[in-house]
Amino acid sequence: MLSNSFLSKWYGIGVILMIFMIALGGITRLTDSGLSMVNWNPVSGVIPPLNLSDWQNEFDNYKSYPEYQERNSDLTLSEFKLIFFWEYFHRMMGRLIGLFFIVPFIYFLFKKALPQVEIKNTLIIILLIILQGLLGWYMVQSGLDNAYVNHFRLMLHFMMAVLLISFTYWHYLRNIKLKINKPTISFNQSVLIFILVLMQIIFGTFTAGLEAGKIYNTFPMMNGSFFPVSIIFNDSMGIIENLFYNHAAVQYIHRLIGFSLLILSFKILFNNYQHKKLDTPDQILAILLVIQFLLGVITLITSVNIYFSVLHQVNASLIVLACIKTIYITKN
Repeated sequence: MLSNSFLSKWYGIGVILMIFMIALGGITRLTDSGLSMVNWNPVSGVIPPLNLSDWQNEFDNYKSYPEYQERNSDLTLSEFKLIFFWEYFHRMMGRLIGLFFIVPFIYFLFKKALPQVEIKNTLIIILLIILQGLLGWYMVQSGLDNAYVNHFRLMLHFMMAVLLISFTYWHYLRNIKLKINKPTISFNQSVLIFILVLMQIIFGTFTAGLEAGKIYNTFPMMNGSFFPVSIIFNDSMGIIENLFYNHAAVQYIHRLIGFSLLILSFKILFNNYQHKKLDTPDQILAILLVIQFLLGVITLITSVNIYFSVLHQVNASLIVLACIKTIYITKN
């Protein structure tokens, strides 16, 4: 049977690959590369264009879709190659993560080296990876009709990534010996913070999908007010539609949840200071949340600078891991 040490390394490397994949996903979105590959061929899609004729055919395919016709009609072949590279790299990384789990799983299964519980866990990880790929294509399809990816589908794609990385990290934690200070917050409090983080991620993906971060690029005021009723409540929309489709409202909700998490972070840091505790999971979580708030503000006031935006997205994945670790320790 495989040792806990081996299993922890397997799951741990998988988590690192997933974080890298999340960073690539951010770059792909921010460079408007996600719709450059208009077909999804899980096997033959591994081979990129190899000569000028192949590239021209791929570019011609792209030209027949709305993104080129409505947004990128002045795109050159060399510029197309760049956005194609990011989407191709993103898809290949997804295949690599799948193979990283599937190939060893088949080998260990044949050798009867996997404990029964790890067979189930690895199968779930593989299933989630496959679902993530399907959701990725489902998301891309929404942008082949109207030049913009549906922000709900973007949210589902990213939340599946959150589920995948959370599940894998949980089983990484199961297979290591944790020697760490107990958090100052309870299990219920850590779950509540995680729920707020998930809500923040959801509205973060809405903000990204609607490109709502490119408007009202001031902080802390928004449209000259802390509560800009005139822009966050659009009379032409219903209440639900306003919350999920009004660009200003989506950005404002993202700001509000960010403020809430910032306040909770300061409370956690103060509690740790009072109890003279250092290096606790909740303290690390609080520090990451403060960093995330600062990165969010910088991303906003720089009108979605790509470097800060990618850091903002990667740090979100680290926050998810910190939440999972805090929940795991307070539960056990």
